[in-house]
Amino acid sequence: MFLIKLLKIMSPIPIFEPVIIKITDLNIVFKVDYLNPIIIRTNEDPDLSMTSESLRFLFANSFGFDTLTVNGCFNEEKEGGFSKATKILAIENLNNIGIYVNLSIFFNISVLIMFFLRLKKVERSLSQS
Repeated sequence: MFLIKLLKIMSPIPIFEPVIIKITDLNIVFKVDYLNPIIIRTNEDPDLSMTSESLRFLFANSFGFDTLTVNGCFNEEKEGGFSKATKILAIENLNNIGIYVNLSIFFNISVLIMFFLRLKKVERSLSQS
């Protein structure tokens, strides 16, 4: 966890920021913070919205965020909400393809380029819908 906190401080872009998720079928808004294992209820404007089943799937499966992204089982509620969420929820996706969050990731240009190109592609797709 120390490394994640250090990377958050050192990163030139905002990463590991809390994500605000609205659970549509329960009409509840939660703050998910990778650096704090407690999910708290909040009144803040959500970054994303999804059903409780989608949120359960997200947390229960290491490939959950990828699957939700592909099948569109969430909505971006705030401009930049998806991008913000990706920077915290895609960590498991990186682990699944053998890329682990450590200091060397900032020096692996190919990983950074791959991550940001995919992020931009999905952001463009979201803005067109």
